[in-house]
Amino acid sequence: MDRPEVTLYTRPGCLLCDEVRDLIIDLSRIRPLDLVEFDITSDLEAYDRYKWAIPVVAVNGVERLSAPITERDLIRVLGR
Repeated sequence: MDRPEVTLYTRPGCLLCDEVRDLIIDLSRIRPLDLVEFDITSDLEAYDRYKWAIPVVAVNGVERLSAPITERDLIRVLGR
């Protein structure tokens, strides 16, 4: 089974981002994956792109989800 790289675009203080991170971590126990968190405040271009959309989830470099994100959405894009 391949391990997808899941990138979570986030920023400090984003409660929705924290919730999605927790969901991804919970799902990683069932579906092995590599989680990478990217703080959009560390990059002006990323901030401009994602400031109104976070949390955003990319899988293997392809943006797949943006807020609002549910557990069902994550299962759909990650598989079981």
